[in-house]
Amino acid sequence: MTKNIDAIKLPKKKYEAVKKIALKQAIESAGKKTLDEYNKKISFLVEYFQRAISNGKVQYYIESKDVTYDCRLGGLTGNWDKTDYGSYRGGASPENVYVPYLAGFSGELPSFKELGYFISTTGDYIFYYLGDRYTGIIFRDDKILKVIETYAHCNVYNLKQSSGKYLLFPVHHFHGIDANITPNQVVLDLLLYDLPVAETVFENKHQYKMFSSLLKACRETGIKADGDKLDLDIDLLYREALNGKKPFFMNEADYNAIINGTATADEVQLKDLVDNLLNCDYNRACLDPYDNNLLIDPNRGHWDLWDMDDNSAADGGIVKLSKPWVARNPVADINSGIVAIDFGTKSTVVVYKNENSEILPLQVGSGNYAGGIKKENYENPTIVQFLDINSFMKAYNAKAGRPNTSYEDITVSSNAKQNFDVSSSTEYYSFFDELKQWCGGSREKVKIEDKQGNTYDLPAYLDLLDTDIDPIEIYAYYLGLYINNMLQEKHIFMHYIMSFPVNYERNIREKLLRSFAKGLKKSLPTALLSNDEAMKRFKVVEGATEPAAYACTALMEFGFDPVDEEKNYYGVFDFGGGTTDFDFGMLEELADGRYDYKLTHFGENGDRTLGGENLLKLMAFEVFSKNYEKLLRNEKGDKIPFCTAPDSETIVGNEAIIRESREAKQNMHNLVEKLRPVWEAPDSEEATQLLNKASVQVNLFTDKGVQVPNFPLSLEHVDLLEIIHDRIEKGIRNFFISLNQAFQSGGDEVDNLSDVAEISIFMAGNSSKAEVVTEIFNEYIGESED
Repeated sequence: MTKNIDAIKLPKKKYEAVKKIALKQAIESAGKKTLDEYNKKISFLVEYFQRAISNGKVQYYIESKDVTYDCRLGGLTGNWDKTDYGSYRGGASPENVYVPYLAGFSGELPSFKELGYFISTTGDYIFYYLGDRYTGIIFRDDKILKVIETYAHCNVYNLKQSSGKYLLFPVHHFHGIDANITPNQVVLDLLLYDLPVAETVFENKHQYKMFSSLLKACRETGIKADGDKLDLDIDLLYREALNGKKPFFMNEADYNAIINGTATADEVQLKDLVDNLLNCDYNRACLDPYDNNLLIDPNRGHWDLWDMDDNSAADGGIVKLSKPWVARNPVADINSGIVAIDFGTKSTVVVYKNENSEILPLQVGSGNYAGGIKKENYENPTIVQFLDINSFMKAYNAKAGRPNTSYEDITVSSNAKQNFDVSSSTEYYSFFDELKQWCGGSREKVKIEDKQGNTYDLPAYLDLLDTDIDPIEIYAYYLGLYINNMLQEKHIFMHYIMSFPVNYERNIREKLLRSFAKGLKKSLPTALLSNDEAMKRFKVVEGATEPAAYACTALMEFGFDPVDEEKNYYGVFDFGGGTTDFDFGMLEELADGRYDYKLTHFGENGDRTLGGENLLKLMAFEVFSKNYEKLLRNEKGDKIPFCTAPDSETIVGNEAIIRESREAKQNMHNLVEKLRPVWEAPDSEEATQLLNKASVQVNLFTDKGVQVPNFPLSLEHVDLLEIIHDRIEKGIRNFFISLNQAFQSGGDEVDNLSDVAEISIFMAGNSSKAEVVTEIFNEYIGESED
C-alpha cells in the first residue's frame, strides 16, 4: 500500500533551509539566462568599439557627469575647461594641495606614459614632478589648459627656479596605472560605472538602444565584471532577496512562490532531507543505508513519509516536490510471523519465523551483510555502550516511534563489544555487559558513566522507575530496529516470544516483558503506532522456559516418538554464559486432539553462578590471587586492583587490592579475554601456549588509572583446567540431585525414578559444547549404573 507525495510539510528550521536553497538556485538559474542575453549584446558593442578605437576615437565625453572616459587610460579625466584642479605653489608638497574632482570618483596623478596621451612630453615644454608617492605635471599659469599650444617658451630650468603658482592634473584609473585596456573592458567600464555616452557616439540607433538597455540593467544591484564578461553577485542578490528585494531579472510570481513557501523543490534542494530518509536506520543503528529507489519505486516507498505531515511542526511550511516521492503504509509490511528472543548473559539470539514458515536467524549490532553469513554474527553480544546519554534520551523521548536517535550516542551488541575490547579503564563504566545478571540479581545496583562524563546510578532492576534510564528497554529498542526495517518488504513483526531462565521469579519476568515491549514498540513507525486496530496484534509474551523450549526442539530433532502409554523422560542441562538451568519432564503420545504429543514439565532448578563467563572470571580471580604480592606494589609502588568473581573465595590479605572500581573491573575483563581460549577453544594453539607457559602478559591498570602494558602474571601455581573441572562437576552433581528431587515431587503421572529405564539428558547452551562437560556427565552416568 503506497501513495505518491507531491508536497511535504517541513518543520520551520528545515523548511527555511530548503527555501533558502530553492531561492538561491532560482536566482542562479534565472540569472544565467539573463547573463547569456546581456553578454551576447555586449559582444556586438565590443565589435563597434574595437573599430572606433582603431580609428583613433579614444575619448568619450560623458555630459551628465562632466567627465571624459579615455580608452587608453581605462579611466576618467576631468573637463579640461571646467575642472577645478588642485594648485601648487613653490615650497609646498603636492599632496597637500591635490584636490581631485572627477564626478565623485577618486583622483590620482597620471604616470609619465599616461601624461603623454594628453600633451607632448618631449623637449623643454613641461615640468614633470616625480615624488616618492606622486607624479604630476606642473603648469605656470591658471589658464594654461586653454593656451597649451602656445606655451612653447617654458623650460625646465626656469620652472624649477620659479616661485609662481602651478596646477596638478588628476585622473581616475579603473584598472590601475599603465593598464592595457581591451575593447571588452571599455564596454564594461561604461556599463558598470554608469557612464552614458551620447547617442552621436554610435554608428546607428540600434547600437545606442542596445547600449542604453544594458546600461539600465547594469544600474541594478548585483551585476559585476568577471574578466571580459558580465557576472552576477549571487550571494548579494540572495541576501537582498531574503530581505524582500526581488532580483531584477526574476519573475515576480516565481519569487513570491519561493518566499511564500509554495515553490517546487528537487532532490538537490532537499538533499539533507533525502540523506536523512535514506540514512535514517544507518544513523539509528548502523544498518546499511537504503538506496535512492526506496523513495521513487511505486512498489516500495518509505514508512516515515506516510504520516510526515502529522509529525511536522505546526510553524513549518509546505514545499512542492519536482518529482513525487512514494510513501509506504507500514501496516502493509506487517509480517504474520513470530520473533523469538533468547536474552542471554553473553549473547542474545533472535530468530524469526516468517509467513512462509521459514525460520531465520537475525544479526544485531551490525547492519552490514556484505561479509557473508557467519555463525558468530548471529550470537549477538548482550552489551550496551553509553556515549552520550543525554543526547540519546532527548531524541528517544521526542517521538513515539522510530525516534531520530544516533548509534553514536548509544550503541549495542557487536559494535559495543568491539569498542569494549579496545577500551581503557577510564571508559569502563560507559559499557554495561551484565544486563542479564543485573535483571536477575536480588538488589544489585549499577553505575554507568557516558563518555561525556555524565554519571547515572541505576537502582536494582525491580526498583527501576519509569523515569529512570532502562538499559533493557534501550537494548530491546535496538533489537527492534534490526528486526523491523525497510531492507526487505513485509518485515514488521508484531508477535514476540521470550524465554527466561527457570530461576527468574515471576516479578522479574513480568518486568522484563514490559521493558522489552516498550523498547520494541519504540522501533515501530509512528503511522503504525497510531493505528489502534493494527496495534491490537502487538504482543510480547513469555514462552516456555529456556531449557523447556530447548527440550521441545531436541525431542523432535532426535526423533523421539512415544506410542501408546510409553513415556520418554528427559532432563535438560542448560549451561549458558551466566547461569545453568535444569529442567525435567516427559513426552507422551496424545491419542485425541489437534496435537500429536503432550509434554509434561514436572521439575526445574538451576545453578545461578555456573556459566561460561563466570568460569572465566573464576580462573582470572585465581590467577590474580596467586600474584597478590606483585599486584600489591608494582615497580612504581602503585597497587593493581582486581575484583571478585562468582564462587570465588577471598584469600586473607587480598582485601588490600580487591576493589569494585572501574580499574579492577577492567583488569578482570582484560585477563578474562587472555584466558578465554582455555575455555572456549582448549585445542587451539593459544590455549596450548597458555597451559604450557609459566606466565601470561596482560595490559593492566593501577588504582590510579595508569596503564601497565604487558604486566607478567605467573601461572605456575594455578591449574586452570582443574578450576574448570571442579566447578562444572559441582554443577552436574547438583543436576542429578535436582533430578532425583523432581521425580519425588513430580505427582501421580510421574513414575518412581527406580522404575524408569531410561532418561535422556540434553546438554543445551554454548557452554555445554565443552568436552569436559560430556566427560563428567559420563562419569556420573557410569556411577549411577553401578
